[in-house]
Amino acid sequence: MLGIGAGVYYFTNQQPTTDNSLLKTISPTVQPTIDPTAEWKTYTNSTHGFLLKYPTTITLQEESELFGRRDEDYILLANQIEVRVTSFNPLNCRGDCPVIEKQEQVTVAGYPATKVFGYIGAVGGNIPQRYQSVVLEKNKKYYVFDIYELEREMVSPPDDIELGEIPAYKLALFNQILSTFKFTDSDQENDLSGNASIRSIEYENREDWEKFTSQLGLTLQHPKNLKPVFQIFHDKACTTTISEQGVNGFILVIVRPYDGGSRRALLGTSDGSKYEYEEVLIQGKKSLLRQEAATQEPKFKAAAAIPVGSHAVIISWSDQRVSGENFTSLLQSLQIPSEFDLSKCNTINNP
Repeated sequence: MLGIGAGVYYFTNQQPTTDNSLLKTISPTVQPTIDPTAEWKTYTNSTHGFLLKYPTTITLQEESELFGRRDEDYILLANQIEVRVTSFNPLNCRGDCPVIEKQEQVTVAGYPATKVFGYIGAVGGNIPQRYQSVVLEKNKKYYVFDIYELEREMVSPPDDIELGEIPAYKLALFNQILSTFKFTDSDQENDLSGNASIRSIEYENREDWEKFTSQLGLTLQHPKNLKPVFQIFHDKACTTTISEQGVNGFILVIVRPYDGGSRRALLGTSDGSKYEYEEVLIQGKKSLLRQEAATQEPKFKAAAAIPVGSHAVIISWSDQRVSGENFTSLLQSLQIPSEFDLSKCNTINNP
């Protein structure tokens, strides 16, 4: 045992020394990473809230009503790559549909997506060919990215055409374009991931306030001097007014459809007004607070936009007698259902 220990000691203490000056001499020079898409054009779609980049050397065509479907918009790149936005999930296709051979989960623009490998048969007059698709679902819209083996200009293929492979260089182009896809700022402002400093507003009961439950199932508490006085369904939105008779101060509770666009747009703006915004979590829901900067009129004005599934709750309080603490208490008192049925909103006085 002693001999072994001595041998280990000898080995560990007889290692060759390192000449640091030599290492410095032969260290490779780190080259800056070059973005291959830096000089590409940018396509922005404001209707559906996204952008992507594409080479200046290829064509881009913007079209709608793909294959007669009026609920789709799409662009065609290099006559071989399609980007579609639709309310229909292509993965649920039944009947005369493309054949799916394999699926795998991927990430696009920070969202989970499904990548599909398959082929199109000759049934229905189609041109047999292979394809790949990436399907991303966001706010009940499906963003679909397709690449086909053949270009669309090939309208009269030979009768004996057989399945081949998507050209490697076109597949590489497809993946590069896909890597540039982003949702625009109006959608990205809703993503609060990674923001460790965000304020969280949790439920808290106010025993000294009145409780109100709307026809849509939303519950809140408000000061006892205020009463629900009016409710109306107008412009696809259900609006409830809570106020005090003869006093120029009121709370508005609005529930309206929401497709995932800008929360600032939900709150609206007035000419000449200045606003301060704050990202918050209201009972776990990514929300936006807005307070109007002081003007000549000494009145507190604040609002919140709270996305809830396919709807948004907009709450505002305008009253010279309240403060930000009162508005926070109002938000803390909220009990919000997971979904709304706007057909239950009736126009009534004193709801």
